Amino acid sequence: FKSAFDSPSTPRSVTMRSLVLALALFGVVSSQTAFWSPDPTGVPPQGSTTNPYQQPSSSRLPSQGSTTNGWQPPSTSGSEPRSSTLRPSLSTIPTTPPASNGTVNQCNCGFDDDWFDNWDPSLIWVDVIIVLDTSQAMGSSLEEAKSLITSFVGLMSTDTSAEFYSRIGVIAMSDTVNVVYNLNMTSTDDLDGVQQHKIDKIDVGAAFQAALEMFAEGSKMSSYRENAQQIIYYMTNSAPGANMNGVDDFKTGGGIIVVNDYVLEGDVGDAGLQKLASDNYFFTDLSENYIYSLGVFCEANCFCTPDAHPFNDDDLSPRTRANRGCFHPVNNGIPQQKARETCQKEKASLVSIHDSDKEFFVNSVVSIFGPKKKFWLGLQNDGTQWNWDDKSTDSYSDWDIANGQPNTKGSTLMCAYAQQGTGFNTPWTAANCAMGGVIYVCESPPCSIGYKNCT
Repeated sequence: FKSAFDSPSTPRSVTMRSLVLALALFGVVSSQTAFWSPDPTGVPPQGSTTNPYQQPSSSRLPSQGSTTNGWQPPSTSGSEPRSSTLRPSLSTIPTTPPASNGTVNQCNCGFDDDWFDNWDPSLIWVDVIIVLDTSQAMGSSLEEAKSLITSFVGLMSTDTSAEFYSRIGVIAMSDTVNVVYNLNMTSTDDLDGVQQHKIDKIDVGAAFQAALEMFAEGSKMSSYRENAQQIIYYMTNSAPGANMNGVDDFKTGGGIIVVNDYVLEGDVGDAGLQKLASDNYFFTDLSENYIYSLGVFCEANCFCTPDAHPFNDDDLSPRTRANRGCFHPVNNGIPQQKARETCQKEKASLVSIHDSDKEFFVNSVVSIFGPKKKFWLGLQNDGTQWNWDDKSTDSYSDWDIANGQPNTKGSTLMCAYAQQGTGFNTPWTAANCAMGGVIYVCESPPCSIGYKNCT
């Protein structure tokens, strides 16, 4: 198994845990999540429409993929490292959380010997607008970029009658803006008509504004899908201008900007382009192999709908948003079986926990309703053994052994709930399945290639 790129990513122990701890301690949470309630229709709740570029906030009943990501982002020479969120200094919180077991990437987008590692690019379902720099600065790279585009589009499904398809737009940009394809480029189209302009001046702001307008108009087309990820793919060798109105709103609303800077070998990527790109989406070598762009689209195609909390393990992939699933906390204390049934109606399941990282994350999500809330696990004892709803036989457990758990005396049917103790610890307790006052979390797979019934 090979990695197409080879550079370290920021350790998850610094970024993910610090972020969710800060959310749990200071209540910085999505207002939508707190009011989520099951919808018996099975239709995913839709996001806010106040922002015309609103996208899923993060994001198949997936086959279990590999435990490592097939490729890592290219190294960015000369770029400043991203600062880490510092964990608050609290004496009750240990400096190191419990050790974790291996985890499964629900959004496998890896490569093996420079080919797709058990995933199909025709199952990608995104909206991509390519902004192509046609100024003199691109030089011979323009023809290279055109060939790259037609190559990766050729492997994507662009048939809007198919179950999974991508809509591709192309904007040629120099000092003027030319819409080549209005979200209607197909796998058989070419870019032969795109010519280089012998000028150095470019109008990046106008090109990006045209892209945002194309997305807005695309929402009125019959081919529009509410949750499809929107991506602007900028291919250039020029520094961006100052007039970039709407770009920040696009990214804040969940849109992704991919930048491929066609620098000469050994040169440093432009700092302005690095800032323009979404986190971990700045590249200088996507052109080395056209399938790398498809890997980027695959990772962008991993997210949750706006009302869910995405759980992403950056060690598996720093660009995906929900490679370990989506989580809906419900502040309603009901019996465990009722909680299971409610989750199942939403094509989800009562949360299962097989490693300490996930346990820590789920507890932080539950903490939006208050400290030390009890929440059901999808774990029952049938009188002889404990069984997970997801049929897992993983050996991980976190019973409150100090208090004699699991205590199954006095009942033939017992269920498990978790409740935060001290620090990172969220020990489990065996209890009567009909006990009240225990809330729950529904867990569902993320939106990803080949799966769009995400709730």
